[in-house]
This record gives sequence, structure tokens and C-alpha cells, in this order.
Amino acid sequence: MQSKHLVDIFFRSMLINSSLNFKRMQNIGFAYSLLPILGYKKFSPVLRLQFLKRHLSYFSTNPQIVAPIIGVISRLEEGNDAEESGDYIVKIKKSMAGPFAAIGDVFLGKGMCLLASIAAVMASLSQLLSAPLVFIVFYVPPQLWLRIKGFIEGYRQGLNIISFFNALRLVSKAGLLQFVTVGLIGVTSVFWAVNSLHYLFCPINLLERGVFTWVLVVLCYLLIERGVSLVAIVYVFCLLACLIMYAVH
Repeated sequence: MQSKHLVDIFFRSMLINSSLNFKRMQNIGFAYSLLPILGYKKFSPVLRLQFLKRHLSYFSTNPQIVAPIIGVISRLEEGNDAEESGDYIVKIKKSMAGPFAAIGDVFLGKGMCLLASIAAVMASLSQLLSAPLVFIVFYVPPQLWLRIKGFIEGYRQGLNIISFFNALRLVSKAGLLQFVTVGLIGVTSVFWAVNSLHYLFCPINLLERGVFTWVLVVLCYLLIERGVSLVAIVYVFCLLACLIMYAVH
């Protein structure tokens, strides 16, 4: 395929959620992304109909990391000249959707997004007007790199894209990002405690406030990791806060 067709497919893939629907999720966006292939390949009317039918079937994955899948399917469709191979392409598409959704949800959703969010909160507490830009700087570049590189390697390597993503070890890196995020949350909480809790006339000094707050953050993280309900944690801490306020005053 010519470069202009690939560029067109890539930019269309960034709009995959614009036609999200309850029945078949991202099917319309996925089919729309691949339409330039019909302009490149001179399919017969039957093959064009089969092309649209198989890509308008149910499809759902993480929208930020769908580009590698579209790259692989573009490569397969480029070499598809038989109606029988359509079923194989559908199976490949559906088999890739789940694993890539997991990678995107863990690395981008639970890793980079949380890290970018707490970085923006820290900037806000420092009274920086550029706090929204901090989020963009932390979150957009890695996401954009995964989109572009994933699409290029997906088209270039085909099904070998799995080995490429295995080498990146994004899931294990997400765990590291979450650990760093918890540390930053602790630092942010200490900053808030030291600068704000004196309004409550707390009888403890600044260092004790900071250590106490950081310990609470780590404790919450450990409880959540052990499966304790977040709602239960919130209610317990609200109750403790009320008791402390009553005891202080």
C-alpha cells in the first residue's frame, strides 16, 4: 500500500470511538478506518460486501491502543484476494482485541493516566496555571508513541507484533508506574497536610502530620491491593475524621 493510504488509515483509527454504540461497540469506527483499503484494492463487488460485513461485526478494545490491530488487519487485507480468508481475518481481529485491551487498560489507564493526573494535581497545589499542560505532557507522548509505533510495526510485522509488545513489557512497567504514583500521592498528601491542617488546630507538629498522612496513603493502597472495598475505606476514614474533629474541639 502507498504511504498516503497508510496515513489515512492511521488518522481514521484515532476516531474509532466517535461512533461507539451499545450493540457492536467500535465496529463502525473500525470499518471506517479501513475504508482506504477499498480505494487501493480493486475488490469485486462480492469481496467489497464481505469486507464491509466482517469489519462491521462486533469489536471492542482499548481505543488508545487499537492502532496496532488496525495495522495488522490492514496488512492481512492487502494480501486478501479470496472470500474464504475473510473468516481468518475476523478471527485474528477478535483474538487481538482482548489482550490489547488489557495492555491499554493497565499501562495507559492504571499507569500513565494516574501518574499524569497526580503530577497535574501537584502542579495545581503549587498554584501553577500550567497544571493541565502537565497532564498533557505526561500522558499524551507515550500514548501517541504507542499509536504510531504500534501501527507501523503492526503493518510491517503482521502477527509478529505480539513479540514486539512482549519485548516492551508494558504490564510490568505499569506496576512500577503505580508504585511511583502512590509515592507521589504520599508526597502530595504530606504537602497538603503540612500547609493546610494547621487550620484544624491539630496538636501534632508538622513532621508528625506529614508522616501520619503518608502512612495513611500507603495503608489505603495496601488495603485496596488486598481487595478491600474502596467505599468501605472512604466511610471508615470519614468516621475517623469526624471522631478526631470531635476530640480536638
